[in-house]
Amino acid sequence: MGKAMSALKAIFYLVVIAGIAFFIVDLYYTRSGWSTSLAEKPEIQPQGTNIRINLVLDIYNPSHSEVRAKLVWYSIYLDNEYVGEGLKPYLDLKPGHNKVRLSVTIDTLRLPCAVAEALSKGNVTVSVKGYAIITLMLFGKVGYKDITVPINTQPYKEAVKLDPVTKRALGIVTAMCELAKTGKPAAQWPPIPGTGSP
Repeated sequence: MGKAMSALKAIFYLVVIAGIAFFIVDLYYTRSGWSTSLAEKPEIQPQGTNIRINLVLDIYNPSHSEVRAKLVWYSIYLDNEYVGEGLKPYLDLKPGHNKVRLSVTIDTLRLPCAVAEALSKGNVTVSVKGYAIITLMLFGKVGYKDITVPINTQPYKEAVKLDPVTKRALGIVTAMCELAKTGKPAAQWPPIPGTGSP
């Protein structure tokens, strides 16, 4: 009887030690090894005097358990120029890769000069920066600590098809940029769509 109890105690202690070791290893991977990237080709959709940018972000969860992101805050850059930001609260991130859809709508007339010029030429690079606040869980049940995971994707070059209204708006921005840069008005203001006249 005494030997059986000793064996049971030994097994119990081994299970406890193994559980603690697994928890420590899982905690280590939960705190490190996170990565973010663009999962799909960005969509840049001209909408009259606005431009909507749709992105799919891949957030890699290196742990063996699902965790919750209290929020994902992101800012979007076109040709390395800030154009807008957004926020997504309360996302559950399963182990491995997670696709998170992001979007922002920007006023074409408020675009930086370099971005307006790049869009007018039909090509622009898209990148995302920001962070996610992740709640670490004890044994997958109790939240005990928040960590901040940075978001910093590689630039993605994207071709853009412009509608007539967006072309006109971008033309106004680039003409104003030219005026500010040189002190002289553009040689020709962009025509109003459908009329051929400025």
